[in-house]
Amino acid sequence: MLLALIAGLAHAGSGPWVPGTSIGNLYLGLDSEQFTRVASNDAGTLVPVDVGEGIGTVGLTSILSYGIGPRLELETRVPYRATHANREDQAICAALGTDACAPTRTIGVIEARMKGMILDELSGQPVSLAIGANVRFGGLTASTRNRITNAGEGTTDFGPRLALGRTGAIGSSYYALSLDASWMYRVPNTKSFPRLEGDRVVPGSEFYGELETLVSPGGGSVTLGPFAGGVYRPSGYDFGEIIVDDPDRLAALRILNIAAGAKLLLRDRRDHVFIVSVSRTIAAWNNPSDRLTVSVGVSLNDVFRIFDRTDR
Repeated sequence: MLLALIAGLAHAGSGPWVPGTSIGNLYLGLDSEQFTRVASNDAGTLVPVDVGEGIGTVGLTSILSYGIGPRLELETRVPYRATHANREDQAICAALGTDACAPTRTIGVIEARMKGMILDELSGQPVSLAIGANVRFGGLTASTRNRITNAGEGTTDFGPRLALGRTGAIGSSYYALSLDASWMYRVPNTKSFPRLEGDRVVPGSEFYGELETLVSPGGGSVTLGPFAGGVYRPSGYDFGEIIVDDPDRLAALRILNIAAGAKLLLRDRRDHVFIVSVSRTIAAWNNPSDRLTVSVGVSLNDVFRIFDRTDR
């Protein structure tokens, strides 16, 4: 049962766990986001900026994880995003100009990840630990990066990743804890951005993290639990200092966004997993402060396997 739980928790490459040699897992998901306010950091004071009647996004995400060795995984992520302002005549759209709130429909930031387990609980280690690297390509979002409705900032990014996890049992129930952390160097759109003293590189490098706790009560097919994650970009300026006519005006912001929520996973007898998650921003600088995200999807285990129809 614990092996089945790990297979379920490893959906979409989550945590340090890997699917195994020549095993492929495919995640297909539908996402919906909505926000109405941005938290501007003004001299250390957070000032809410209303975004009229809000910005909405509907997205499709596909994630393929493939085991290229017993402890080595390659993962690719391809998202599609359709984002719009609920009212394009809201004040912030006019203030920012240059089609800031125009609808955006595009393939988003494409990502490739590789990770290898260097510690494995199944081999008697106290925790599972994986290290790896992430590469992102956002070139398809470059032409719309100046919009509030953008799907990315038009950059190529790369950096290291660390994933730590532990699974175990409490009575008849099973649990999994995982921590993912990464740093991304972002190849800049510009090295001489106005108003930035010293380092004028835009956008700046970013730090990411996610902490997840999931429990399978009674070792059954239902798994659930809380999670939190965020992004931090320490370099840049604040929302109130935006240079209206610069295409990298939003990429030049220094940002913080931390969200928290919960996941529900329903696993069938073949370890395919139906996943529902809900999260909301709990802290933000120069970023949406009330973003609500709802995601539903399915993770298909061992998707390349040819099943014998007689055992269905």
